[in-house]
Amino acid sequence: MGSSLKLGLKNLTDRFPETEAVLIMVCDQPYLTTEHLKNYRGLKKPNTDIITSFYNQTKGVPALFKNSLFSKLMQLNDTEGARKIIQTFKGSIIDVPFEKGEIDLDTPDDLRHLV
Repeated sequence: MGSSLKLGLKNLTDRFPETEAVLIMVCDQPYLTTEHLKNYRGLKKPNTDIITSFYNQTKGVPALFKNSLFSKLMQLNDTEGARKIIQTFKGSIIDVPFEKGEIDLDTPDDLRHLV
C-alpha cells in the first residue's frame, strides 16, 4: 500500500506542486458513496490537517490529508498504509461517520458473502 501511495503522491506533487490536499481511498469498500465523500467538502478548514472516515471504532480511509503531511506520507514503509499516520497524528483531525466502512472485498469469497 505504501509504495503505491507514495508513487501516486510523488506523481501528483511533481505535476501539480500547488496541491493543497490529497484524498486517499482504496478500491475495495463497496459501501463507499458519493454522498460520503461530499461530506468532506464543508469540513475542510485552514486548521484541519486530516479528515478521516470513522467506522467500527476506527479512523481510516477515505481520508483527506493536508499538504503539510505529504512528507509524512512519503516516509511510510512500502507495506504500510495511511492509517499509520492517522493513528499516531496529534494535530487537528475531523472524523466523518462511514456506516459499513469496515467492509472490504479482498477475496472472491468476500464478494460472495456480500451479495
